[in-house]
Amino acid sequence: MDIISHKHVHNHPEIKHTHLHEHDGEMHEHEHTHKAITHEHEHDHEVDHEKEHTHIHHEHKHDE
Repeated sequence: MDIISHKHVHNHPEIKHTHLHEHDGEMHEHEHTHKAITHEHEHDHEVDHEKEHTHIHHEHKHDE
């Protein structure tokens, strides 16, 4: 048995949102900024070389 360490890094870029609010007949604009975030995950896998070892990568899409 070998132990393999995988490191996954997820980068989320900086996102700016502009919100328009109508208040008493006037339009107010608000801008929100979400800072860029980096997530790092480390996984340890035990690998049995007698069995087939398959890596499956899932792509995650984030809809803002």
